[in-house]
Amino acid sequence: MNPIYAEYDYIFKRFISGALNTREFQVDFLRQFKNETRSMDEALYSLLEDIFGAADSFTTDSYLLEAEPDFYITERQLREKVMQASEKIVFLAKQHKDN
Repeated sequence: MNPIYAEYDYIFKRFISGALNTREFQVDFLRQFKNETRSMDEALYSLLEDIFGAADSFTTDSYLLEAEPDFYITERQLREKVMQASEKIVFLAKQHKDN
């Protein structure tokens, strides 16, 4: 797997497995994505940008979740999004390899 795909999938899998708690995932992923300097294809960028938005929207504040449910998400919702992204990143990596 291409290193850029592998690195992000590694972060995703660590979160999914529980090796990273939600806060650690937020910090690690947001830092990595904000500081990314390598070029990437549009599909990978779009996927990572979606997870960036999800990680940024995560909160445990029940008031915010109730007040703005279209923006803020729960830990369960973040995990679901990351699980889907992990599956998709593997698919994209295979496509990238075949091209």
